[in-house]
Amino acid sequence: MRGIRRLLTTLSVPCLILAGCAAGTGETAIFPGLQGFLNRHKAPDAVTRYAALSQTNAPGMIARGKGNEASGLLRLQTVSQDGVESWLAHDGSVISMRNGMVIASRGLGDDMMSGDASQTRALLAARAKGHAKRFVARLDGDDQIVQSSFVCDVVNAGPVQLDAPGRKISTTYMTETCYGADYSFRNLYWLGDEGRIWKSRQLLGGLVGPVDFQVLDAAGLAVVLGRQSSEAEPEKTEAHP
Repeated sequence: MRGIRRLLTTLSVPCLILAGCAAGTGETAIFPGLQGFLNRHKAPDAVTRYAALSQTNAPGMIARGKGNEASGLLRLQTVSQDGVESWLAHDGSVISMRNGMVIASRGLGDDMMSGDASQTRALLAARAKGHAKRFVARLDGDDQIVQSSFVCDVVNAGPVQLDAPGRKISTTYMTETCYGADYSFRNLYWLGDEGRIWKSRQLLGGLVGPVDFQVLDAAGLAVVLGRQSSEAEPEKTEAHP
């Protein structure tokens, strides 16, 4: 687990470009150090599944680790009947979201096994200030599930123009500050006029910390993929006689 934290803080500057540092793949491990763990435990076809999603142009979402040390492109792999979206990273980690809010993770070490943020989501949908309870079940270092509850203050901080790839989006900026017996945290949300969470900063756990997520529409995804292609092109050198 210490390896994940160490690698998160030692990635070189070129790896900050959305995704394009993993040799031969054109994608960056969003949660560095995880790839070796997955290889040792023979994670089933994570890279192959990710490549297949990329080939079918599955919806994308940018994820950036704390301090922007690592970033990459998640791909939507499934949507359950009750609306839970499963997003796959190139390194095999999976983030599950309901209405734009993280409710589970797999492959990060101290995973969120399940979560209930429905009260916060109701306040976000109403653009309302208020109090909410949040419940989280996490996997600790001994592979035991630990349940925690939080009391959260939700605040509407007003309208903000969000700079998204390819365009600007009118959003409402809202904050969620949560207090628990063991720790506290603060999540941030940018909601579009239609109620969609276009961007957020959400805590994933003690090892990974807060992660920025930005949903991409078709135009935004094209912009991001275009940047990846330009970054992957070899530098041209002038020929000298």
